[in-house]
Amino acid sequence: MTSRRPEGIQNEQEPTFSPVDPLNEQEGTTLTEHEAPTVPRGKPKRRKVSTDSGTELLKAENPVPPEFLGGRPDRGRVKGRRGHLKQMTEMPLDTLHDIFRNLEPIDLLHLSWASRSLHGIVMEKAARYIWDGAFERLCTSENPLPRCPEDLNLAQYTRFIFGKKCMLCGTNNGYWVSWGLRFRVCWNCVGSSDRFISRDHWSSRLDHCLIYIRARNTKFCLKSDYQEMEDGEKLPPAERVVFFEQKAKLKQTKVEGAWAFEEWMRNHLYERLRLERKAAILKRLADIGWNETEIEKITGGDITGNLSSSTRAKKLTNSEWRELQPRIVMHLQGLKDVYLARKREVKLNDRWRVFSEQFELWEKDQTLEPSWRPCIADLAILEPFKSIIFTPSLEDGDFPLDRIDRVAQEWTRSRDDFVLSLLPQDIQAALRGRNGENKTLLQPLAFLQFFQGSSGPNTIVQICSNRSSFWDFPSCPNEDRGIYDILDYLKCPSRPWVWDSHYIKFSVQASELSKEVIRLFGLDRDTATLSQMQRCNKSFECLRCMGFLVYGRDWHGMVRHEIWGHLDDQPDTPLPTRWFEIAPEADYQSDLH
Repeated sequence: MTSRRPEGIQNEQEPTFSPVDPLNEQEGTTLTEHEAPTVPRGKPKRRKVSTDSGTELLKAENPVPPEFLGGRPDRGRVKGRRGHLKQMTEMPLDTLHDIFRNLEPIDLLHLSWASRSLHGIVMEKAARYIWDGAFERLCTSENPLPRCPEDLNLAQYTRFIFGKKCMLCGTNNGYWVSWGLRFRVCWNCVGSSDRFISRDHWSSRLDHCLIYIRARNTKFCLKSDYQEMEDGEKLPPAERVVFFEQKAKLKQTKVEGAWAFEEWMRNHLYERLRLERKAAILKRLADIGWNETEIEKITGGDITGNLSSSTRAKKLTNSEWRELQPRIVMHLQGLKDVYLARKREVKLNDRWRVFSEQFELWEKDQTLEPSWRPCIADLAILEPFKSIIFTPSLEDGDFPLDRIDRVAQEWTRSRDDFVLSLLPQDIQAALRGRNGENKTLLQPLAFLQFFQGSSGPNTIVQICSNRSSFWDFPSCPNEDRGIYDILDYLKCPSRPWVWDSHYIKFSVQASELSKEVIRLFGLDRDTATLSQMQRCNKSFECLRCMGFLVYGRDWHGMVRHEIWGHLDDQPDTPLPTRWFEIAPEADYQSDLH
């Protein structure tokens, strides 16, 4: 577990706390040398000053053998700066407890080493619940920590589990841990010290009684334990049997929990290696432009779960990185593209929603007929709305009503100019008038007839109000292909009018037929408007189609019938000779009676 020891605490030296009696401890556990990086020997340790407060939590239940006492004498005071921790003890005690409740056990232990005052606060009986809570979190984690043995208090257990110092010489190389002996030692102490003897020096019949530690594939036991076993063999037979039975039972009791401890240490080691590997990968990615903040965003914060090959419990090598780099970069680039697309999608939906709301407000204040007004898609593809809506990288823009109104007026003038350009020159001149302004076009004339693709003839109102769906015309200008896909995704009700305007053609033949029909209805053929024609309550029937049950038609139906039904007839035949007026329904019913 990675220590989160603050800087002010890191500078403090660990005091000498002795382990419990090794005769009452369990079987050893071996950690490999690569569990922790090689650390040089530390500076001389500062000694803990004895105080009345805080001694209860650190007091061992069993006496401490003299050989495990520190080699340096106790000092009367602790030297060194206290830094920003100097005034911590002036805070209210309940506030300090609230802070300490969020710390890990190793943090509490390091904090207790910072000063005598903090040692008294952290180690007093009133703070026992803080230690219990910290260990309870570890015991219920994904890699649960084994419960503290009964012969150790929580502070001693923390030092034994999470500390890195050798408990004999105080160096930072205490990599070999013995669950049975309850201490961790360095190789210098276990391999070259006169306190241990190797497995080569004792008989196999003592294995069931001796508690040992493994280091570099070799078993070591305390020389004092071995000497006690030799003395036991010199006892009378009856006493010797009792002696070894007690030692075997004692070892069996102490070994309980050793397997769980080894499993935890193994998982803890693998987790540390995975974290180191992930950190190494992130560092190499940062060197080529992928910073950790960016990776957290595109992976949703779960870097380990999404970053390829970062979860292996193995140190990252240069050759392995050369092989992994292309795959990891490609993997991250794919995640980045998805992240940016999702981000653009969210921003696009938000902007389209705001623009739709503003457009609806603008429509409520309009007096122009809906058929002459632009729809939302018409304005969305015009600047400045085009850049604001369809360029998510820009800062969020607003859609004021006056700007919508200005763009709508520009669109209307552009639409009118385009429709006017489709007409013959003589009709354009008549419509524009002397001042060159198109005023008559806004009052739709009935004789103006157009074809839109294969559809027609249509009036000017019909071609201005007609909006094709995205399914009817799947094409669009090449420069607007991306906008087409976005509008389709946004479920826009219709396409922009300008995308299909090139299908509109003016029909001279249909216009001339319209003039004849208008004159047949009794109105001026050049000035009659669509509203005037709709108010004419007349119906006509085609004389050429009477045998086919063709009922009476309105004026525009007559034009369509002439175009699609009798296009090949003799054009010299006057229109009144081809149609006759149908009496109103009331007169028709009276004639039947």
